[in-house]
Amino acid sequence: MPDAEGTVPPEVEAKAMMDRARELIRSGHMEDVIPLCDEVYRRFTASRSPALQVQVERERASRATSRARPSAAPGPRTGPPG
Repeated sequence: MPDAEGTVPPEVEAKAMMDRARELIRSGHMEDVIPLCDEVYRRFTASRSPALQVQVERERASRATSRARPSAAPGPRTGPPG
């Protein structure tokens, strides 16, 4: 939500970016998560704002999740159970 001058507060921008990262993880687009997390980390990690630090911590969790999951969303099994 832009302020009176038309700029988006960094807390809102960082949250939107991490919400997008969560969407990417849920949809299986892991290759797009890391660059987004890198940008959040680069832009907001030095901030002392508690709201921004929450988003940086979300960045760390999203990065770990994206590395732990396979690159593509799982599809239906076609082979025998097992």
